[in-house]
Amino acid sequence: MKKVLCLVFSVFTAAHAFAQLRSSSESHSGEVSVLIKDTTASDDSFYSLGKDGFLVYWKSDNSGERYQISSKQIKAAVLHPTKKEIAVYETDGSSINTISVWDVSKMSRKYSVNFEDSILSLCYSKKGTYLIAGTSTELGTIFINSSNGNLEKPITDSMNMMSFVETTDTEKSLMSYSLTGNICYYSFSDKKLKAKIPSTKGLNSPVVFSKYRYFAGINAGNIYIINAKTGKTILEHSAVKPYLLVINDDLYYYDATSSKAGTLYKFPVENDEIKKPVVFQNFKSSMRDLISDVSILSNSIVFGTSSGDIYKAEIAENETKEMTLLTTKNLQKINDVSIVDNRTYILTNKSLFEGMIDNPEVPELTSVKELIPVSNYTNLLCHEGSLIVWSKNTNNPVYSFDFTTKKLIKLFTPQGQLVSLKSCAGQLIEIESGKTVKKYNFDRKALQEVYYGSGVQDAVMLSSEDLYIAKTVTNSIDSPLIYVNTRTHETLPLKIDADYVYALSNDEVELSNKPDEKNIYALGIKHNSKNSSTVLLKYNATKKTTEVIYDFKKLNMHSFNIIYNQNVYNNVLDSTITSVNVKSKKFTSYDRSNSLPVHVSNNFEYIYFINSDGSLSLLKPGSSSILKDYYITNEKELFN
Repeated sequence: MKKVLCLVFSVFTAAHAFAQLRSSSESHSGEVSVLIKDTTASDDSFYSLGKDGFLVYWKSDNSGERYQISSKQIKAAVLHPTKKEIAVYETDGSSINTISVWDVSKMSRKYSVNFEDSILSLCYSKKGTYLIAGTSTELGTIFINSSNGNLEKPITDSMNMMSFVETTDTEKSLMSYSLTGNICYYSFSDKKLKAKIPSTKGLNSPVVFSKYRYFAGINAGNIYIINAKTGKTILEHSAVKPYLLVINDDLYYYDATSSKAGTLYKFPVENDEIKKPVVFQNFKSSMRDLISDVSILSNSIVFGTSSGDIYKAEIAENETKEMTLLTTKNLQKINDVSIVDNRTYILTNKSLFEGMIDNPEVPELTSVKELIPVSNYTNLLCHEGSLIVWSKNTNNPVYSFDFTTKKLIKLFTPQGQLVSLKSCAGQLIEIESGKTVKKYNFDRKALQEVYYGSGVQDAVMLSSEDLYIAKTVTNSIDSPLIYVNTRTHETLPLKIDADYVYALSNDEVELSNKPDEKNIYALGIKHNSKNSSTVLLKYNATKKTTEVIYDFKKLNMHSFNIIYNQNVYNNVLDSTITSVNVKSKKFTSYDRSNSLPVHVSNNFEYIYFINSDGSLSLLKPGSSSILKDYYITNEKELFN
């Protein structure tokens, strides 16, 4: 039987009580998945949420306050009817399915509930007593106490496959619709099913209107309007890409492709009879994007698009109104930062820049200078005083940047997808397609294959011959860490205290100062009968011993892990970057910007966090606070 995985409460200290928001009109970086009117506001303020994990609060003056609440895509969201709280459904499209509740006045998470499978519906009861989630499993419909996150059972009869749930205003009863085609009515007083009415199967985006008399949904582009008491379809209407909307308890729909910018239709009700839809309003726009969501505000209608943009238009019956673009795309995305000979290099989605510093005594970036246009590249790497430019998960050529000519010099082209490229022990090694490890010979200008095998997770070299590989295993006998001598090709399994190992890192400074003490710092997964946890491991390659430096008490199989100056940085905890000092075992949790950090770079003077929205955060070593956030505009200017 499928079960709720866990309930997680987020505790925030005073220092983190109020999140760092950023005011900007910048668009979402991916599809806009949800638009919701702020029902607590008297104006046209609204929220937008996207597949980029951002929650943006748009004020009536069209300015947006941005905060990334998830590293996963957001599929659905609902507002609490009386409190400044929002519940969101976030997922990776597979095994991670989470409902989290946020206090939007502080942008702090109250609690979250994890599920093994997808969520079919999400709503608050009309008074806000319950947060209700319909699931596709034997769990049926879940009732969460919206105040404390506890699971409750106000309805004891089964409520399976419910893609729609709505309570009455008094919260004495509820109506639901299952994908199997049943309209059901339940009573909270005796917790029982009162009526089960067969109806049309497989309706999506369901709504109720006209004082709960009618139920409507969409199937294959057709709109079905159903008598909610009898289950009988009273009207079926064909559309292209309809979005159902309820305005003042009347049913409307916006058809995204029926004209150049779409049309808003209304289903009139005459003498208690629903008529075929009539044109209520047309729109005009030069927009070429696909509409992804639509929402009605007090005096206007807003449209989300597949590209992340948001448009707005005035509601005016029998008129044609212009769709006005609210969002902008003024920023380049910073993909990576690397330090070579105390110079800072920044790679964006458009160019390679050098970060300029006015005062060497205070080595903070003040401007950027474009070195060369570069597109479709994601990563920088410092190797033996040279700057390597490469792109993760592609087979794009790998280049070295010539500081004299300001040109890119091709080193090699991967045969498979380039998963990883590292500089370690004076060697440049790469992993292709999760099964081949190669090192690059600069004298011969050629790649040499040093290992081939399935399930390669990561690799690191501790000398010109000593290669260590983390790989997946299919049984308890095999080891997730192996040793390969690249000269003799001897391969040995190594004993390590973990069931799964990834994100290998070595301290080049430590290796040069203490060549006899060869350590690998890795993230490992340890399973037991109760739970699984990610731990930071230190593997001593000389003594062949394993030490658990820190237990994060959380499962994460996709974190980065990098060591600078005896501090190992990673994002195992998802919402923040942490570090553990390998000597003192001191654990530090760092502040975050409005965007989630995804990578770290370090020049010993400062720490740089590369954030998922393409910004750069600056921190001082020894401090957990962010000093500045940097952005690079399309006009190639740096601002903070």
